[in-house]
Amino acid sequence: MASQTILTPADTVQQHQSSDSVTNEGGWLYNHLFKASTQLPYDTRIDDYNWIQIIGIQCAAYFVLHILVRLIVPSPGKKEDFIARKKLREYYFYYFQYTSLFHALVCIFVDPFIFYYGGYRYNQPNHLYYVFILSHSFAYFIFDTIIEIFYRTDDALTNVHHAVCLAVSYFGIRAPHSAFEFVVLQFLAETSNPFLIYRTILRIQGKKDTNTFRINEFVFAGVFIIARVILTPMFLVYMYEGYNVLYSIKLGVSLILFVQLMWAYRIIELVFQSIRVAYEKKEATPPSIVVAGESLMNAVQNKKKVAMGMAFFNFCWIFVLPHVYYGVVLKNLHFNLIF
Repeated sequence: MASQTILTPADTVQQHQSSDSVTNEGGWLYNHLFKASTQLPYDTRIDDYNWIQIIGIQCAAYFVLHILVRLIVPSPGKKEDFIARKKLREYYFYYFQYTSLFHALVCIFVDPFIFYYGGYRYNQPNHLYYVFILSHSFAYFIFDTIIEIFYRTDDALTNVHHAVCLAVSYFGIRAPHSAFEFVVLQFLAETSNPFLIYRTILRIQGKKDTNTFRINEFVFAGVFIIARVILTPMFLVYMYEGYNVLYSIKLGVSLILFVQLMWAYRIIELVFQSIRVAYEKKEATPPSIVVAGESLMNAVQNKKKVAMGMAFFNFCWIFVLPHVYYGVVLKNLHFNLIF
């Protein structure tokens, strides 16, 4: 597998190995809280691998896994029934869930070992293990993008999400640093995915009225809100505090957060909706806060003026505010898109 480096330019690697390659500049939180006590060197073993080949093999493995899934896992129903209900996309989407579950579980269970053996490399050069797990995710995103477009199960938000993830993971592999930051984001994002995937499987199987579905839906909503709505903005600050963290990573996290908030509105609405339906089945009046919350989340998604207003507000605090604070006030925003 070892061969000449393909994705990491040698001159850039040498620059990051030099004495002045890693600056200690950063925000106040970086210098007082986030900065590692030990500054680690670039892992030169990264240059011994052909990453295009490694990514290609992993991507091909996902297509093979998808074929095995189609052969092994229980069918969600007769294909003809989905065609009759004009839900053929759901039929194909059902099988995608299992390959997505595999990727999510790999990230959830392997990433902690990567953190342990690769070390705390925030704002520092890459370690081989971080690049390996990053290449795995890059291969998965290639597979997922192709398969969803081919079967037409994609939508605008999904395509934006895929494009950002592909770009950010590619830059993380190509550059001599910032793989650690991507893996942290990856771990944070993937924690909620198994519950989302299980929810989708149950929904397509027609099991929305089961207790399993209801319990899983609440667990998913809770984990999603904690990981992607509460912790991800904190992670965004974490990214901007590091001077050497690729600007493309910072911008990518911002875009991902922007998209995730749109998903969050729908998820929160579904939670309120589930609570309201549960009360109505008992012929009881749902709490006013539940009705108001469902109405508000619905308006944020479906009423153009409300949706545009919320989008503008999110754009200001996700994109504009960090650039003003770190770029204008602190003057330490490094626009290193790739290197």
